[in-house]
Amino acid sequence: MVNTRPMKQLLILTLFFTSQVAAYAGGFRFPNVPYAYAKMHYFNIELEAPHMNQPSIYRDGIYAETKVGNGQIVSEEMHNEILNIFKHGADELVYGLSKCYLPHHGIIYYNDRHEPVASLSICFACDQIKIWSKEPIKFEDDYTKFDYPKAEKQMADLEKTFRKAGYLIYKRGDEWKQYAAHFDTLNHFESPDTLLFDAKKDTFDHVFFLHEPITLETHEQLMVSRWAPKLKLDQDTLMNTSEIFKTYSYGKDYVLTYKKGKNTGKLLSLEANGPHLVLPGGIRVGMSFEEVSRLLNDRLKMNPSEHIIIRSKQYHLSLTFHWQTLTQIKLDLI
Repeated sequence: MVNTRPMKQLLILTLFFTSQVAAYAGGFRFPNVPYAYAKMHYFNIELEAPHMNQPSIYRDGIYAETKVGNGQIVSEEMHNEILNIFKHGADELVYGLSKCYLPHHGIIYYNDRHEPVASLSICFACDQIKIWSKEPIKFEDDYTKFDYPKAEKQMADLEKTFRKAGYLIYKRGDEWKQYAAHFDTLNHFESPDTLLFDAKKDTFDHVFFLHEPITLETHEQLMVSRWAPKLKLDQDTLMNTSEIFKTYSYGKDYVLTYKKGKNTGKLLSLEANGPHLVLPGGIRVGMSFEEVSRLLNDRLKMNPSEHIIIRSKQYHLSLTFHWQTLTQIKLDLI
């Protein structure tokens, strides 16, 4: 028998959360856009990792590279409490009550197509938050108008809400290593370390659209946001008198190599270690294992692994995960 309870719960949450946008129409509300469900994620928890201090869990098409795993659905009770905490605005907390800012908790709000539409990132140690929405919100930045006692109470109430929901909160720098120690358990997989798919039997071409060549003239379409770094052209490599290979890179974060023809250049390989590059089917660094599985028709949901390899006559694709979050994409076109 199919267990329909999770879907019913998600439907109830969808109806509730969507209705709340209208319910708070008279004053400040966040999120300020309709959404179906929300998930809480930890991030910035490996102190020695590169790119560790990322300000937002999600913003303008970019996931925090340090986002941990699949997250947890925000309950109706927790959602109500957050709405109530912010009902009189959040200007002071967006501005920040201190100069430091290293958030470890983030909520992403998704629509019914599982696309992020808003996010809330919180630094409990520094009493500061970041808010992003597809519909921009204007916040007051004149600190002389701020109500600091209100903001301090808001942070205290947020902490109570998160602790009551069972989330870890470590506010001192000497405690932050306990986040990583806790999440090391996510790297213990019941399934094999590597999942190997034969694309001749498991067709993924419709997901990646790799039957349509990515060309030298169109590769900028792979860079997902206006914050994306500008790729630099490395020196042309002459393989022989008739072939020229061009490589574009941005440090070690992105490397794309093309075979240059008379009128165009066809992509031969790419490597992405950052979140700005997105495959045509939507996969990008920072996605959770669950989100990648959804794009692959849920073939992976029950089999969390450190590596996924998909091979076909046209391409070899390798996806690498850490703490059930996608950290590297490698694609070779044949």
